[in-house]
Amino acid sequence: MTKEQKLELIHSIFSPSAPIENPELFIGRTEQIEKIKNAIEERGQHAIMFGGRGVGKTSVANILDYIFQTIIISKITCTRSDDYNSIWEKILKNFKFSTEQKK
Repeated sequence: MTKEQKLELIHSIFSPSAPIENPELFIGRTEQIEKIKNAIEERGQHAIMFGGRGVGKTSVANILDYIFQTIIISKITCTRSDDYNSIWEKILKNFKFSTEQKK
């Protein structure tokens, strides 16, 4: 294996600043995933994750998307100026709504 191939392999495995997308590389966060699972399974409940930069929110969301393939996951970025309404506006912008009229 050449040096370039080794470096490419290392970069494909070790990327601490990039979210994990491959479930095989995701370990841990079982307590948080269980709490989210419980919220998802409760009628009328929603789960929202928040936290500081780089703590793994996107990685957890990617894994949840893999585990729960029948639910919709919306990933948004919030700022200090966001409030309850602006957060939900961002979330809902990720969805397309349509209506169908019966004749």
